[in-house]
Amino acid sequence: VVFPVALAIEWGVGKAFGAHLLTPAKAIATIESFSILGPTPLYAIFTGVLLWLSSLIA
Repeated sequence: VVFPVALAIEWGVGKAFGAHLLTPAKAIATIESFSILGPTPLYAIFTGVLLWLSSLIA
């Protein structure tokens, strides 16, 4: 669900303003900043715990 919504937002902004939300250089830099040795796995674990807790509450 997240990917189609993000794609629709990017497409809508591109059509409305004629510019993208991220430049190609910024997008590449963002992807390259993800590291298995950095804080990314901790954020993923924390997100997983929050999703699990939300399923318990629901």
